[in-house]
Amino acid sequence: MTLYGWGNPRYFPRLPAPTIRYFDVDRDARILAHCHLQPGPWEHATLLLLHGLNASSDAHYVKGIATKAFARGMNVVRLNQRNCGNTEHLSAGLFHSGLTHDAKFVIDELTAVDGMSAIGVAGYSLGGNLALKLAGEYGDAPPDALRAVAAVSPIL
Repeated sequence: MTLYGWGNPRYFPRLPAPTIRYFDVDRDARILAHCHLQPGPWEHATLLLLHGLNASSDAHYVKGIATKAFARGMNVVRLNQRNCGNTEHLSAGLFHSGLTHDAKFVIDELTAVDGMSAIGVAGYSLGGNLALKLAGEYGDAPPDALRAVAAVSPIL
């Protein structure tokens, strides 16, 4: 499967070109997101995608779920973790398995600035670990807009 995946890469022609967006998550940290927004985006649920270790928002599994979610009427935010996806120049610090601050910041900004009222988070591998840690940190008091958290093959 490793050789097949390398020799036969996936393509996503139904995923529209993204809007590039930066989130200033800390005084010395900015992260990049690829956003696919429906017309009237505040009227649609939004899926925040977190990639795994050594990947980026351009990983085939991130684009795959983004394509499916967008086709079903959702907004999609493919988030690059700090220093991932050729963004080393944007942050002084590094991405790590405990860094839920950035996802929290993005959820807060999507809610407060963009008026998104229904947000789901899905993470893969190390991003799945982050998604579960985020849910645990929110506990019984998540933001009103956060409706779902999912983890695929999380590293625990």
